[in-house]
Amino acid sequence: MLLLEDQKGHKKKYWYDENLMVSPLEINCADFFKYPASGEIKPTDNAGKKAIAETTIKKLALDIDKLQKMRKKAIDGALLATEGLTEIEIQLLAEGYQELDANDQYTPFCAAITYLLKNYF
Repeated sequence: MLLLEDQKGHKKKYWYDENLMVSPLEINCADFFKYPASGEIKPTDNAGKKAIAETTIKKLALDIDKLQKMRKKAIDGALLATEGLTEIEIQLLAEGYQELDANDQYTPFCAAITYLLKNYF
């Protein structure tokens, strides 16, 4: 079970349903979501994945204002980095965001950044 807290730190309750939860350990977890440049996170239009994405967004509070602002700031920085780049260079940049860094960490909000770079360029 997963213990969730709301943005104020209050325990919501124990919740976990493997059929309604997108695990970040899934190779294709980013396929469940869409990321507008505004910093929002939306469920995919794919009917088989939409309900799972909606539940994950709601239960994990992935759409709270603070996360949207942080996601937007990361997206804006990545978009600035594309200025003057060719399409091929932008695609290489997108691939780079899918790689672990020297500390074996992903760049924060890399799924949103990669989504935008691959879908809008």
